Amino acid sequence: MGMESKFIWLNGEMLPFEKATLHFLTAALHYGAAVFEGIRAYDTPKGPAVFRLTDHAERLLRRACSVSANCHGRPSRLWRQSSRQ
Repeated sequence: MGMESKFIWLNGEMLPFEKATLHFLTAALHYGAAVFEGIRAYDTPKGPAVFRLTDHAERLLRRACSVSANCHGRPSRLWRQSSRQ
């Protein structure tokens, strides 16, 4: 079973998968300087739903700050940007 994504979150915006590229000198590729938070969406009768999205977004931002990544903003801003796609 494979996973297929139509969009990728990159540099604060959702991009079509095929347009999401990184420079070959990106530190995260060479040194593992990245953060990750797994978030799932579930089909419901009212449409897709994410369980505890704000908690996921807050954890992601805390982790980004812990590795000195760009951690400005609030989870609500991340949600508004990603839900526009």
